[in-house]
Amino acid sequence: MTALSGVMSPELRAEDQITFRRDSVNLTDRKISDQLVMDLELANPSSFDVTIQAATAGNNPDKRYFYLTPQGEPANKGGSVKVHIDLPYDQLTPGGPYQPETINTVEVNQTRSASNSYSQCPESGRARSGGRVCKPLSFLVIDDGAIPGVLYQARLNVMVRGASSKPVTKSIILTYRNERSAIGIYSANDRFILNSNNNFRTENDFCVYSYGESRSFDVRLEGQKKQRQLELQDRNGKTLPYHAQFRSLEQKTYQDLPANLWRPAGMSKLLTNRSIGCGAGRNLSIALTIPRSEVLKSPAGSYKDTLTVRVRAK
Repeated sequence: MTALSGVMSPELRAEDQITFRRDSVNLTDRKISDQLVMDLELANPSSFDVTIQAATAGNNPDKRYFYLTPQGEPANKGGSVKVHIDLPYDQLTPGGPYQPETINTVEVNQTRSASNSYSQCPESGRARSGGRVCKPLSFLVIDDGAIPGVLYQARLNVMVRGASSKPVTKSIILTYRNERSAIGIYSANDRFILNSNNNFRTENDFCVYSYGESRSFDVRLEGQKKQRQLELQDRNGKTLPYHAQFRSLEQKTYQDLPANLWRPAGMSKLLTNRSIGCGAGRNLSIALTIPRSEVLKSPAGSYKDTLTVRVRAK
């Protein structure tokens, strides 16, 4: 998101500061999303800039994500764990349900504009006249084959600044651990692209794996809005519904997969070492379709959603 034209950035005074209600974000395979609130004292909290830098060295092949490195394991053998960070537009209730956003992505070392809208200061829910604003950052982890039980970590520098002032910087620690050692899921592709070239239908293949023994597993899909109907959304809030289906190696045809419901899927692939690529083996396919009738009656534009694929061992 680019900065809004015609809006003055505040200058940070000597007494201005940035603090966090927590100095770490600890994610797991059972808690894949979280939020962290920046508590700011600004001369003028109407708008300000936020930049997040990766303080720890590591390979960041995709600047849209912050990559975590395994602790005590060679980086090239520890799987891939990345985190999507966002400045959310919608109001988030402190301590309440978390809804991930994908519109205002905070990329590595890229500045994003923020404002006092949707402040989460506890006394009123809005910025006080004295210049305080409490702005959340949202985090969503993507596990591309983390070694079960291994801690993944990154240290991030969060910088807030005005147009002509010195930046104020604070560090946070970001961690992830796959606590459920029985089963995991991997895919080399984390994007579903639906357009006229593929008749608004596409599918991705996944490897559901386990160590020690092969396990039967269930699958579940969760859209960004955490409701039964899966929907894409554009920048103006227009929605476009889509359908999901799944198929495992044991199934010859696709089956419908409503959002937020567990469905028996198949058997996990047994891995005897720490390889997370699963070779060429894939045992779960997810297909997404936009009904043509919905496409024809929807305004032209770019529609997006965050789709979470969960698996659990039985």
